[in-house]
Amino acid sequence: MSRQREVPQFIGIEDKIAFQLTAKQLGWVALGCFFSFIAWVLFEKTYFIIILVIVSIFIVAVLFVKPYGQTLPVFIKNAFLFTFKPKIYIWRKGYQNNPLEEDDKKPKIIVKKNKKKINPNEIKKAIQSLDIYE
Repeated sequence: MSRQREVPQFIGIEDKIAFQLTAKQLGWVALGCFFSFIAWVLFEKTYFIIILVIVSIFIVAVLFVKPYGQTLPVFIKNAFLFTFKPKIYIWRKGYQNNPLEEDDKKPKIIVKKNKKKINPNEIKKAIQSLDIYE
C-alpha cells in the first residue's frame, strides 16, 4: 500500500512575502532605503534628491529588469566573469572528468558483422530480377 504524495509544480518561482515582492526583492528595497537615509543625513537637499533618483532607478532596475531571463545581479556577475576570465581552453590528454567521453562503467555492446563475400553473378541475377539490367 503506497501513499500518494503531491509533487510541487512551481519550484522555480520564489514566494511572495509582502507587496507582491520576494524576500530578495524586499532586501534590495531595504538596501535602497538605507542608502537614501544615509544620503538624507549627510547631504543637503539638492544632492539628496540627485542621489535618491539614482538609487531609486538602480533599485527598480534590480527588482524588475530580467535580461535573458536572469535577474540583473546575476546578469552583471556573469558579464563580469565572462569579461575577466581567461577564454583559452587547454586540451589535456586523458582528462578524467570530460562529460563528452563515454562513461567507462557502462557496459559496451560489441556487434560483430557477418562479412560474407558477394559473388558478382549473384548481383547480376538480383539486378535482372528487378528489371533494371538490360
